[in-house]
Amino acid sequence: MAFLGKLLWCAAIVLGTEVKFQIATNDDNSTWSFLGPDGTASTYYTISGTDIWSGHDGDRYIKYKAFLGTTEPGRTPVLSKIGVTYIEAAAPTPTPTPTPTPTPTPTPTEVISFTVTDYNNDGIVFGTVNPGEEDHQANWGGAQGAVTLTIGSETNVDVDVQVKGTDFSGPGTISIGNVKYNDTDSTSGAAILTTSYVTWYLVAVPLSEDRVTQAYYWISIPNGQAAGDCTSAFYYRAIKSV
Repeated sequence: MAFLGKLLWCAAIVLGTEVKFQIATNDDNSTWSFLGPDGTASTYYTISGTDIWSGHDGDRYIKYKAFLGTTEPGRTPVLSKIGVTYIEAAAPTPTPTPTPTPTPTPTPTEVISFTVTDYNNDGIVFGTVNPGEEDHQANWGGAQGAVTLTIGSETNVDVDVQVKGTDFSGPGTISIGNVKYNDTDSTSGAAILTTSYVTWYLVAVPLSEDRVTQAYYWISIPNGQAAGDCTSAFYYRAIKSV
């Protein structure tokens, strides 16, 4: 008989987005009623590490349903991993003399804690940039030029922190390859942003405290670019190192 423990997941959630879950279990693999942590269909698991409702204990089959939501066009949460802890109770060994039932041992789980902090609802803002201008820094002084990436100290596996972007749309298209990023307020050693996830840095465990990194950005505007507002989307994720 299995006793369910906690529901854990890893997701990059930017401002205006959310990730939540419901769980369904049964013994017939056909009757699925998705419920939240209070055993009703009106609640959701919203915090990784929440105890699973005890009414699921003893069922043979389990499913989860993920709800990814956004109120900001162009922004979506990124869900990279989900897991369930449980305890499998061992049946007593029949012997002439009763013996104590072995103490169940929880199944080890892998935990990745990753948080993206955006300093303003508008995200990264480069402000007014003239055609032909190179390495124009995002508005860090106005608190719209950087984000903070945090690997929580509860992380228990080595992780790769990755980043990508999308081409800017507006009056014409600006390639995301015109954007540089760095963990210091300098273009020296800065990398070029791409439309595919690229590993930025490795975080190795164990961690004695949270690992906090700032992400700074610069943009170069091509000559002949039409004037007007252009927008893009930047994405971040932390995945287990392989």
